[in-house]
Amino acid sequence: MNVLKLVALSVLSISMMHCGAPEDTNEESGHVAQQSLEETPSRQKEVYNIGFYNVENLFDIYDDPNTEDEWFLPSSETNWNEKRYLKKLHDLAKVIDALNPEKGGPDLLGLCEVENKTVVEELTEQSVLSANHYSVVHYESPDSRGIDVAAVYNSEKFELITSESIFVAMPQSPKVKTRDILYVQLKTNATGERLHFYVNHWSSRRKGEKETYFKRKNCATTLVKHMSDMQLDFESDNVIIVGDMNDYPDNESIYSVLGAKQPDSDAELINLQYDNHQKGLGTYNHQGEWGCLDNVIVSEALLDNVSSTDAHILKEDWMLYKGYKGDGVPNKTYGGSKYYGGYSDHLPVYFVVNL
Repeated sequence: MNVLKLVALSVLSISMMHCGAPEDTNEESGHVAQQSLEETPSRQKEVYNIGFYNVENLFDIYDDPNTEDEWFLPSSETNWNEKRYLKKLHDLAKVIDALNPEKGGPDLLGLCEVENKTVVEELTEQSVLSANHYSVVHYESPDSRGIDVAAVYNSEKFELITSESIFVAMPQSPKVKTRDILYVQLKTNATGERLHFYVNHWSSRRKGEKETYFKRKNCATTLVKHMSDMQLDFESDNVIIVGDMNDYPDNESIYSVLGAKQPDSDAELINLQYDNHQKGLGTYNHQGEWGCLDNVIVSEALLDNVSSTDAHILKEDWMLYKGYKGDGVPNKTYGGSKYYGGYSDHLPVYFVVNL
């Protein structure tokens, strides 16, 4: 009997040990969960430099029969040739490199007024930008002149998830063709954070601000619809909207239609250029007055992680043309058909975020 009891106790002990084994791997166990967290190394956030630059008519020297690029050919009145093109690439790369204290330019950069993917690739291949191992996202837009938007990103810091070219319809005037909006979704390699990056170049004010307002309103409405279709939550999703909107931060298309407002507001989209514009700063100089046509907008979720609620405008003396009054304005490449050999008629803008 004692022997039977001993055997029974041994079997029961083994059975209890076996039944208890799954508890050691049960994720719902508080003790095990704590142990798992302790064994998993924390992923450190990184600092990212993110910018935008209207590079003013970055065209190659070859005729594209599908676009109106005749103004930028060796045979044109502007005499746009290989020497001038290569100088433009070199000069733009110098500016882009200066946007980031680290070598190679911003980690993520939106561009506008580029003719095609090739010119963007040749820009990123300039030696001063090689440290960033840029990858290019570009789609052809229906713009009659053939200018598009593009995004370049550091492929060692970001993984491309998806991208899309968003067509902007003009129901009031169907013959009007403008630039598509570029959407790029990226994931940071460091922490896996997702970024929703929009690059814009809204319709110009040529023929009058009021007369052309409907075009920019259509651009804003299209952007709002896409973000809604994506079911983006501005309180939790990292959304970044950059671009030359051809409107200022306090204009209706941006402030009311898009809903991007000043940093001290309760808006879900915050324009980091709003206060700069109110202070009389700018990225573009029109008849002696500065203004922020180039906007930088972030979602509420991202705002707490930016280093400053004012975007940084790069404005160095070597980028400027000093007129007879001594006032510095962006040193552009052309004025009409006259070649000035400058960088761009816009200044670039950037901000820093920790993700």
